[in-house]
Amino acid sequence: MRHPHQSPSLPSSTGLLPAPPLGMELFSHWLQACGQHRWMPLSETAASPYRFIWGAWLKFLAGQADPACAEGEASPASMYSDALEQQPWLHATPEQVLQFLTQVTRSQKQLDLPSAITQRRYWRVLDRVYQHAQLHGWVEHNPVQGLASQDRPPSEDPRGAILTPRMWRALQQQVPVATDLISARDRAVLLVLMQLGLSSEEVRNLVLEDVLWEQAETENSQAAQPTAKPLRQPRITALRITGSRTMQPRTLAVQTLLADALQDWLAYRAGYAPMAQQPALFCTRKAPALSTHTVLHLVSKTLQAASAQHPQELPPRMGPQVVRNTVIVQWLQSGLSEAEVLQRAGLKTPHALGHLQHFVD
Repeated sequence: MRHPHQSPSLPSSTGLLPAPPLGMELFSHWLQACGQHRWMPLSETAASPYRFIWGAWLKFLAGQADPACAEGEASPASMYSDALEQQPWLHATPEQVLQFLTQVTRSQKQLDLPSAITQRRYWRVLDRVYQHAQLHGWVEHNPVQGLASQDRPPSEDPRGAILTPRMWRALQQQVPVATDLISARDRAVLLVLMQLGLSSEEVRNLVLEDVLWEQAETENSQAAQPTAKPLRQPRITALRITGSRTMQPRTLAVQTLLADALQDWLAYRAGYAPMAQQPALFCTRKAPALSTHTVLHLVSKTLQAASAQHPQELPPRMGPQVVRNTVIVQWLQSGLSEAEVLQRAGLKTPHALGHLQHFVD
């Protein structure tokens, strides 16, 4: 059995070059090479989004290809030719790349917003894998580089983006009032993002046990007494954030506005039977937890409503990351030490703040 990272080959007696690898084998071959990089090795885990992108590209091409099946005995040369015919990635055109990038943007359900960042990331993955194939002589031309300059997604600005003070105030005004199940949830999610600066992933990973409450004050100081009556209901004091990164696990205190929003949401949530048994803090009527797209949709539509008030100050980004960046910059500008900002944001080194430094200097 051939190793998954090795390319299929023909006997040397044929005088032909080794046959190109299958689509996913090509990705594995590229990933193996990237994993050997001296300074920036790429791991299997870190490459998971890239594998998804390359797999989506192969699926897109398979949907456009005309399957052909050879019958009967075939010579090594004809088998080599058939292998080429049955691998659409070998014959991809710049037009297909452009069509793929356009369709991917729509399939990500990013409303009607421009998806230049998503397109650029997809474009970059295809470009790197095809460069690898070129290096090994499996393709003569890189179809990604064949795109006209005006069709290429613009390069990402390495600097982070934030909201202007006016846009931030407009965003605050668009946070919904808790009048029902969904508005209560949306209000709580938005305030978690805007007050604690969590990432979308951290919000989605919160569970009920991550909500920390103060101990109830009672008329009798001896808690063991069953007749002790609470003077008032306990309040939410903090959220516990978990994660796999070194500094990601942390506990963040919540202010009254956010505490009230969380308690309102929990009250509505407890009254809706399908949600009552779900462990996730935030869920939907149909899903046990929020998806990436649900959070993106909520933030995007709220930012769109805010930007309608100030169309001359359209946000450079419309997702949760621009909210997180804004909160981090506000912390830095307020006089908090760099160490405290890193702790609040769950970041390990000052280098992680480099993309926002130009807003503080």
